This record gives sequence, structure tokens and C-alpha cells, in this order.
Amino acid sequence: MSDAYNAGVRVPKPITFNRNILVMEFISYKGVNGGVPAPLIKDAPPEDPETAT
Repeated sequence: MSDAYNAGVRVPKPITFNRNILVMEFISYKGVNGGVPAPLIKDAPPEDPETAT
């Protein structure tokens, strides 16, 4: 995750890890404040994956 983040890939910012536990930044749903998590890509796939950013 750190390598992807440092390479400029749009992934959550990794904060720390310990063995198999990864702590990363929280991504809220469309900028909504209040702790509403963004949906998983499997639950909300893009309509056109070729043009998704």
C-alpha cells in the first residue's frame, strides 16, 4: 500500500502496520462528514470502467 501511495496511485494513505494489520486513512462517502464510509468498489462499480478516474 505504501509503494502504491508513494507512486501516486489513488489509494488510502497508509498510516502504520503491525504484522497483518494495516491502519489507513478513512475515506468518507462523497466528502460527507460524520463518518459515512465510501462504498466498496465491489458494491458500487463504475458505470464505464474504461473512463473511471
